[in-house]
Amino acid sequence: MKLSLQLILETLTEYGAQLIETDGDFAFTGVQILTSPTDILEPDTLYVCTPKVLPKLKKQLFENHCFVFKAKPSQLQCHHALHGILLDENTDLNEVVNRLITLFTQFHAFEFAIKEASLERRGYEPFFEIAKKAFPHCLIVVTDSAYNIVCSTRSSVDDIEKVKDKLQNIKKNF
Repeated sequence: MKLSLQLILETLTEYGAQLIETDGDFAFTGVQILTSPTDILEPDTLYVCTPKVLPKLKKQLFENHCFVFKAKPSQLQCHHALHGILLDENTDLNEVVNRLITLFTQFHAFEFAIKEASLERRGYEPFFEIAKKAFPHCLIVVTDSAYNIVCSTRSSVDDIEKVKDKLQNIKKNF
């Protein structure tokens, strides 16, 4: 499972994350710290680095790769198109890396659980058990063609005001 750049951007908003020059559909299977220049980068890896490393990279490495870095906007004077996420200059990159590792780990665990559930061949139940854990504040419902609820992640919606209000409005109209 690949994580989109947009999801990663949302995860890093508390660090002042801003999207920089992204003209591609970037998605990632992992994260890596880039501490020194290299000749080879993987296209589905998100690289976290300091602004000192970026100018030392070969120009062609910027074409299909994405970076998370902290810098002052005035430090972004590269001669190449830079794709990535700019963080506040006071951001602790170790904290950011830990947050990203946690994000990728959770999604890989979710993907593994879904694959295991599909092997169980017990209908919807294993998938809804996973959904209950992964999305505890959400209501997910499966209905048949007559709109009878076949399976749901919740037995009650009393604690979800918006859903409760919608259901009351539907009842009033019928």
